[in-house]
Amino acid sequence: MRRQSAQDFAVIHQHVVRAKADNLLKEDSQGFIHVLLETLFELQDDEADDAVTDDSYRVAKGASPGKDRGVDAVHINEGVSPPAIHFFNCKYTSDIQKSASFFPSNELDKILTFLAQLMAKDQTLLHDINVALRAKVVEIWDQIDKTNPRFVAHFASNYTEGFTNEEQQRLLTALKVYNNFTSETHTQQSVANKLAHRVSRESGVSPHFLHFLTWTRRRKGDRHKVALARRLRAETTMSLAWVAERLRMGSWSYVSNLLRTTKSANSED
Repeated sequence: MRRQSAQDFAVIHQHVVRAKADNLLKEDSQGFIHVLLETLFELQDDEADDAVTDDSYRVAKGASPGKDRGVDAVHINEGVSPPAIHFFNCKYTSDIQKSASFFPSNELDKILTFLAQLMAKDQTLLHDINVALRAKVVEIWDQIDKTNPRFVAHFASNYTEGFTNEEQQRLLTALKVYNNFTSETHTQQSVANKLAHRVSRESGVSPHFLHFLTWTRRRKGDRHKVALARRLRAETTMSLAWVAERLRMGSWSYVSNLLRTTKSANSED
């Protein structure tokens, strides 16, 4: 099992806290769903909100309680051909010590049971789910009637691991009975990497340039690294620890001193 990364954990948590505050959410886990949707699909806050079917989230927003059947969000992308329907089951912990873990297998059972009813167009499903998920199910059935959409089941968390090999094989075997159905697993490391690319997009810094600075043998105090570090600190929520680790600039305190001294030097000029 991989060891948890303090930097990756912190990067994810910073985005979660920000999403939680921006969208007036009650739980970190609800902010995590927003972060995933906005990062993977570049959705706006209102679009991400519309995709969420998690029952505790919807109740907190004023909806009547119901069942989400383990489906925390559904994003239907009609902007691609064929249309893509994405299902999300998400798990989040605010305790880094609990993040060194596999994705819970009981969540797989929930999703597979839901998918079996969905793909069979079992009408009883409509009476066993909350209002938000019911609307998505009706929309999905309409898509199936009109097009031949592809489906993606996402299992996402800030845990270090996805499913065990045995559970992963069980998932793949179960999905083989459906057409155009795949799955994706998002872990602590992969989510943090996706957020890094998101930061690159939002700051206007090319991911290729970020990669170049990170992996070439440039010294810790290289002026390009210093300039990018200053920009990331000014324009994003990235911590000094994340910037130092990502750009291979040594300790966060070294980066802090470097930014302060170079700023003073520039001011004197």
